[in-house]
Formats: sequence, C-alpha cells, structure tokens
Amino acid sequence: MTTRVALWPPDPSRPAQWWDEFWAQRDQDFGPPSERVVELAEEFLAARGAATAVDVASGNGRYAVPLARMGYAVTAIEYTSSGAARIRDAATAQGVRLAVEQGDFLVLGARPRPFDLVLSSGLLEEVPAGDQLRALEGYVRWTAPHGRNIVKYCLEIDGRGPLVADGLVPRFYERLGWDLRLVRENQAMKPSRAGIVLRTGTVVADRR
Repeated sequence: MTTRVALWPPDPSRPAQWWDEFWAQRDQDFGPPSERVVELAEEFLAARGAATAVDVASGNGRYAVPLARMGYAVTAIEYTSSGAARIRDAATAQGVRLAVEQGDFLVLGARPRPFDLVLSSGLLEEVPAGDQLRALEGYVRWTAPHGRNIVKYCLEIDGRGPLVADGLVPRFYERLGWDLRLVRENQAMKPSRAGIVLRTGTVVADRR
C-alpha cells in the first residue's frame, strides 16, 4: 500500500496552519473518493434529474469534482486557501464547473442555505467534540426539503484515539425523524487507501 500522507497527524495546537500547509503540498491527499459514497450520490441524482450539492470541508475536491462530473451544480466549501486553490485547479484540469468558497463551516452553517445534497467527509473528526453536533446542525440547515445528507467520518484514528462517539451521527438523524438509508460504523481498525489506520462511519439520511 502506498502512503499518500507523509505529514501526519495534524498538529492540534495550530490546526488552521497545519491544514493549509498540508494542502499546499500537491503530493498530499487521502486517495480516491469512496466508491460507495459516489454510488449513493449518483443514485440520488438519478432519481431527481437535476440537483444542487455542497461538499463541506472539501480539501482537494476529491468529492466536489466527481459530483460536478455527475451533473450536480456543486459548491465546495474549504477552510484553507491552499485547499481552495487545489479544488479550482482540479476542476479546471477535469473540465468541470463548480463554485469554491473558502470559510469555516461552523460559522457558515449557522445560516440556512438549501442544497439538495449535503456531503461531508472528514470534518466531524477534525472539530472539537463539543462542536460536532453544531456541524451536524449546520448540515441540516443547509438541506432543502427532501434532500439528502451523506456524512463520512472517522470514529477513531491510530495515534489519535477515539474522535467521534459511536452512534452519535445516526442518533442525531433519528431524533429529527429523517429516513436513514445507510448506517455503517466499522468496529475494526484497518488501513485506509492513504495508509492511515482508522475506523470509519458512514451515514446517509434523507429529509422527509
């Protein structure tokens, strides 16, 4: 397995600077997008014909660009300037159009902004535990009626310990009365495609 992440783990004393430096190095990434997540997004778009999507904490655009290629009208939200630059470059290189906005989702998500699909991969484990529900509430505020949330997160990462509590995400959507289309929280640690040993979760929830 080829490790694509040489700078690891993130420095908790300066997270903003660390992530900006990480994405500034063009050889650093977390591998290709999850095939299952891509399938779930394709399935949702096929049922609608046309839809808007937002990729929250987009990083280098590994989900934003495929969403745009599928036919979504995509907005990518990225915290770092270096990540935002990589998303724009990736979109140009692959001949797709999307909007890129730089900002802190914990702030941006406080105001409603409806999208048909809200996709978030890798944000929850990088915010303090006390802000994880705040992030989830932001996803909801940004979801249009009958929209879908696809949330992928790390429950635990080797060397960093537990990061997101088991059951936190599915219970959140259950309390709201959303339809849970997929709940998968792995119980075993295993290497990711980027060579990081972790335990992940994926939740797909549809707003009624």
